[in-house]
Amino acid sequence: GSEMCIRDSLKLAPMSDVFALKTPAGYFLRDMEVGETRPIMAGNAQANDIHFLGIRQLVAQSGINRAQLLNLDTLQPITTLQTFSAFGLAGMGFENKTVIVRGAQHFTTFDAKTGDKGHEIGRPTPPLGGWNLSNDGRFLATVMKDGLVSVWSTETGQEALTIMPSGGGQWIQILDRPSGSVVAIIDITAVSYTHLRAHETRGN
Repeated sequence: GSEMCIRDSLKLAPMSDVFALKTPAGYFLRDMEVGETRPIMAGNAQANDIHFLGIRQLVAQSGINRAQLLNLDTLQPITTLQTFSAFGLAGMGFENKTVIVRGAQHFTTFDAKTGDKGHEIGRPTPPLGGWNLSNDGRFLATVMKDGLVSVWSTETGQEALTIMPSGGGQWIQILDRPSGSVVAIIDITAVSYTHLRAHETRGN
């Protein structure tokens, strides 16, 4: 198609000839095998954020009150997530069982099959400064504007780890290592690493 793509907005569907690209109007789905381009809709509006689930499904969000699970082949809705105020899609939980939605201050998990609301993750205050989701979707790290770092289990919604670096957390990232996940924290004086293996908890 002739849609103008926004930089760094290309998303590839796993094990597929399909990809999504974001334009000023919203996301489009492009099938390279048949040469077809279709708009991705969430409700009656074009999606402004999407994630592929790896199971011939995707989740699409439009506005702040609409997110749906869609069939990748037909782009028809499978289920609608419960109403929420969302800033965007943070990603997928462990084994793609949940969708994690980012709000102003909290994150909310939703069942990827039914759309039912699961856990709320985060603190009401102070304001959220940044966040990072582990590659496997099991942990979500947040840093508040006062420098407090927390790591949350997306499976249970529980806080697994809390750290207040001496210089206050400035940047966080959860890294994959052969021995397990590690949260890297940069404060104004140093870089520290904390292993999450001892904090791993599984939901039922």
